[in-house]
Amino acid sequence: MQQDKELEKRIKERVSVSKDNIVNLDVVLDDAHSISHVGIKERELIIYGCKTIVGCIGGVATKSDYRQKGLATRLMNRSIQQINHDQGDIMLVSGDRDLYRRQRCFPAAPMYRIRVTRSDAEGFDGSNIRLVPYNQEYLLHAISIHQKEPVRFHRDMQEFRVMLERRTPAPFWTRTEVFMLFNGDDVLGHIVVQEPRDDRRGKGRVRAVAEYAGVRSAIADSIKLLFDRYKMEELLFFAPEHESEFLHILHQMGIYGEKRNLGGHTFRIINLPRLMDRFTPYIEERIGRDSARSLSFARESGKFTITYKQECLELDDESLVALIFGTSHGIEGEVISRSGEMGELLQALFPLPFLWPGLNSY
Repeated sequence: MQQDKELEKRIKERVSVSKDNIVNLDVVLDDAHSISHVGIKERELIIYGCKTIVGCIGGVATKSDYRQKGLATRLMNRSIQQINHDQGDIMLVSGDRDLYRRQRCFPAAPMYRIRVTRSDAEGFDGSNIRLVPYNQEYLLHAISIHQKEPVRFHRDMQEFRVMLERRTPAPFWTRTEVFMLFNGDDVLGHIVVQEPRDDRRGKGRVRAVAEYAGVRSAIADSIKLLFDRYKMEELLFFAPEHESEFLHILHQMGIYGEKRNLGGHTFRIINLPRLMDRFTPYIEERIGRDSARSLSFARESGKFTITYKQECLELDDESLVALIFGTSHGIEGEVISRSGEMGELLQALFPLPFLWPGLNSY
């Protein structure tokens, strides 16, 4: 029972700071005690100007005396229905285990786990950058910087304010420290850092960047200042594959990351036709309006289909996730190779970029 209490405590620590768009699904006994729980936070995601809704799943737990009864499975099934009802197109689950795989959730979204050492940091020039601890007078600066990001979660002002002041996101579940990056009087970006909360993961030696936004060269130059400030040995970054500018800067310094799927998360596409309808402007820009009109997306008899003229590509959930968001091992290439002329269009459209959840981690 002590383990259950610790699990409940961690769920409460990590639950979203805003109660807007939260759905908590529970199995409750007659005495009003919850024995199984799934939390859903519905968030708007903006990718290159197109907006969709992501149902973020977290806090999945069942008390020990009630496990192996299918309660969590029932709640996960209900979660999928709820997200679709609320116009959500994507489900992002915080975790990767058999329960989620049985719900046809799969790893995707290539990221680079970048390890920067103290010797690496010496190569950066931090002389033109100042790290200034965040306070409320910088809120509009932080919002403006965030709004310029081409791939981001939509945050209203109040939600962003609370996140910046007291959020404890993944990966290390410790309270964040937020810094604004100044060059003279100009605010160029912000960076959010945290450390592990236990010695086994390097407390006192390692810190991680939970989120960053703004001018990428300024973010890179802030690395040296962070090492000087914390006297640490390692700094971890998690950079999405589409971050070509930032990755290029790091490559010039001889720093390369390990490519992997978005750590500790799995995906499921809830409503493909609606998702692609919302991305019509993106599709038209990539392949032209005529081709976009001839391309259709559907779900029939439990299978997803993509049709172009006389060609039809049938996909299961795993192949669809791989196609839409890509994988670290390039599984999407095998999917595209199964189509003919349509393959060129799919290669132009996918994968869609995704992001490290940062302050929006469940």
